[in-house]
Amino acid sequence: MDELLQDAATDAGIYSQHLRHHLATLKEHPELANALEKVVNATEPVPLDTMQAYKLHSMGLIEQQGNQVTPRCQLYRQYFREHLN
Repeated sequence: MDELLQDAATDAGIYSQHLRHHLATLKEHPELANALEKVVNATEPVPLDTMQAYKLHSMGLIEQQGNQVTPRCQLYRQYFREHLN
């Protein structure tokens, strides 16, 4: 279990295909990649452009808290923090 959790946010982890699929989509849309990078690097919820928030939420990458957003899970924060920088 420890190894599974340790590798989960890497390209060798169980979720690698899912994470790379989202990464490829983000690379095709740099404005969304920049917005998500802002979110995963923040320590508190951040405001985003309405359409960017809508698209990232539709992809399942963020949660909305009023007019601010956070990563949907720690896995996304860890993976995209490394791969979008």
